[in-house]
Amino acid sequence: PEAHERREYRYHLEPYQEHATLVLEGVRAVWSGLAQAARRLEQRAGWPEGTLRRAAELVALLHDTGKLSAGWQGWVRRYQRAIGRGAPDGFYAHTDRDPTVAEHAEAERATGRRPPHAMESALSVVPLLSSLLDDDSDRSVVRAALTAIGRHHGAFAREYSRYRLERGAPTAVKDLLVAAGLE
Repeated sequence: PEAHERREYRYHLEPYQEHATLVLEGVRAVWSGLAQAARRLEQRAGWPEGTLRRAAELVALLHDTGKLSAGWQGWVRRYQRAIGRGAPDGFYAHTDRDPTVAEHAEAERATGRRPPHAMESALSVVPLLSSLLDDDSDRSVVRAALTAIGRHHGAFAREYSRYRLERGAPTAVKDLLVAAGLE
């Protein structure tokens, strides 16, 4: 596609835990190609070995935490109903979506824009990332991780919208970290 064309994606109703775990698996799959550079950077910066891998894994798991908001999850339920499918209880990262299906395009128009989630994701995990990454002397890794999360859809994102995490969101995040061995 040309630079100005927007690529259309197909999705399936994807639980939040599944999506985050797949992104983590992707990071782990490519890490061997990054490990040497990461070790050199850690040595040069004076960070403990493994700091960057841990940060990358946490970013992968937590990048969509803002989708645990009442706004996002409410939109998912409305959209799924609009296409004639429900969404079982739980948290979702993606809906069923096929741009070639007219009902899906109509449902998107009817339910409005998806609520933003990237900067909201970063804001929602500040205390958690700070406690899991901060070594009290250098907060640059925490800042970099939060920047990666907040800007994972736009390199210059700066604004966020008010949001409220749904009941059960903290438990979902904790369960995700435990299952990944990153608690």
